[in-house]
Amino acid sequence: TIIIILTMVFRRGVVLPSLLGTFVIAWVFNGSIVEGFTSIFNANLVAATELFSIFLIITFMIALLHSLRDLGADQKMVLPIQKLMVNGHVSFFILAAVTYIFSLFFWPTPAVPLICALLVPAAVRSGLPIMGAAIVVALAGQGMALSSDYIIQVAPSLSATAAGTDASIVADKALILSLITGVIAIGWVYLSYRNKMRSKDDIANEKDL
Repeated sequence: TIIIILTMVFRRGVVLPSLLGTFVIAWVFNGSIVEGFTSIFNANLVAATELFSIFLIITFMIALLHSLRDLGADQKMVLPIQKLMVNGHVSFFILAAVTYIFSLFFWPTPAVPLICALLVPAAVRSGLPIMGAAIVVALAGQGMALSSDYIIQVAPSLSATAAGTDASIVADKALILSLITGVIAIGWVYLSYRNKMRSKDDIANEKDL
C-alpha cells in the first residue's frame, strides 16, 4: 500500500506495483510461487465480475453526455447560466454549483471538461482569474461530487462492498463529509482569490483566454 501511494505521489502508473503486490502477498500466504502467479489472474477475474456493473453505468453516462454534445443540447443547457456571470465573485459560486450538480448526474470525469469548455471562458471574461476557475471546478467536480457520488453511487458501492455494509449508509455519510470539506475548501479558495478578481471590462480577462 505504501509503494502504491508513493507511486501515485510521483505520478506514475499503479498497475505494475499492484500486480507485484498481489503476487508477493499470494506467494507468501500460500507458500507457493505458482499460487502467486495464479492469484494475479484470479484477482483480475474477481475484479471484472465485481466492477462490470459499475463500468457499464459509467459507459452509459458518458454516452449520454456525448449524445447531448452531438445534439448541441449541452450548450443550450448552460447558455442561461452564462448570462448570470456578471462578475468574478458571482461566476466563482456559479461554477462551483453547476460543476457539482453536473458531476453528480453525469459523473465528474466527462462533466468537468464540459464545464471547462462552456462555462470557464465566460467566467474568466467576467473577471474570475483562470487559476481560480480551474481550482473551483476541480474541487466541486473531482473533489466534492466524486467523493460522495450520491446519485450514481459507484464509489459508495465499492466502499460498502469492502466493508460489508449497505451502500446507502456509506453514501449518506460520504455526502455529509464531502459537503463539509468541500464548502471549507471552496470558501478558502474564494478568500484567497477575491482580491485578485478583476472587473468585467478589464482587458486582462481576454489575455487569460
